[in-house]
Amino acid sequence: MKRIFMTAVLFMIMAAAALADTAVIAKAFADKQELTLGERMKYTISVSRKGSTSNSPRVSPPEFEGFRVAGSYSSSSINIVNNESSVTQNLQYELIAVKQGEITIHPAEVTFLNPEKNIYETIKTKPVTVKVTSGAAPARTGAGVQPTPTEIAVPPPVKSEFREIKFHLDLRLSDILPYVLLAFIFIATVVIIFRMVFKKKKRPSTDLLPADSKKEALKKIERAKKMLDKGEVKQYYFELYEAVRFYLGHRFNMSFDELTTREIVSALKKTGAAKEDTVIISEFLHECDVVKFADYKPKVREIEEMYLQAENIIEKI
Repeated sequence: MKRIFMTAVLFMIMAAAALADTAVIAKAFADKQELTLGERMKYTISVSRKGSTSNSPRVSPPEFEGFRVAGSYSSSSINIVNNESSVTQNLQYELIAVKQGEITIHPAEVTFLNPEKNIYETIKTKPVTVKVTSGAAPARTGAGVQPTPTEIAVPPPVKSEFREIKFHLDLRLSDILPYVLLAFIFIATVVIIFRMVFKKKKRPSTDLLPADSKKEALKKIERAKKMLDKGEVKQYYFELYEAVRFYLGHRFNMSFDELTTREIVSALKKTGAAKEDTVIISEFLHECDVVKFADYKPKVREIEEMYLQAENIIEKI
């Protein structure tokens, strides 16, 4: 009876060891939790297993919605301790943020052969959530850190070795008048040249009535739609951006033609525009910039939403 009991215990220990030998652990993580549009981050899928190194698990990465994959790398390491081997495989993806907001990267799937059941099993990693903002975060400084004042040594007074020199200058107006005239002519010439070279360009006419500027802006976004028929998505975003910028210039009686998105938003805040309107305009312009400059390819739904956003800004703001 005792022998049977010992055999059963030994069998349970061997079974537990076999299960431990086939254990597969998968996890996913990112090196950043917050980043800005166009910034890069590293997303890693790590798969660890014990036992035989011949049957490698198959890793299926998620769809990186909101990111563009710039590159991928893989590495493996094998550890052998007390005749027991363990393998760790890391798959690393370098991602570029192309969409603003709180982005969730869905779980990756890992499929492996369970030798005990002789069947394939699939496990998933946990989802990874990161926050993508439109601008760079301000640099943080340590609280309570005061700069150390620097003492400046004051040199002792130097005794002057110079003696006062007195002289008498007798000038008549007739003697200096030619020089005064030449100086006046020179200054006038410099002023005229400066104005000709650095004269500010005239702002585009803002004589259109609000209703007329709305009609013209709506015509512009209608013309932008024709770019989609030619398959020119990036040009479509350019036209929408310019239509909204044209309308805002007439709406607030300012010239935004040579300003960047950041400068336009800053100028709107100074005009006293409603805060909620400024937020809507800022998000629209930044989403256009992502397609124009970050080489992001929007989906059909996103393209249609951008048209509605442009129309909403022109009609209601």
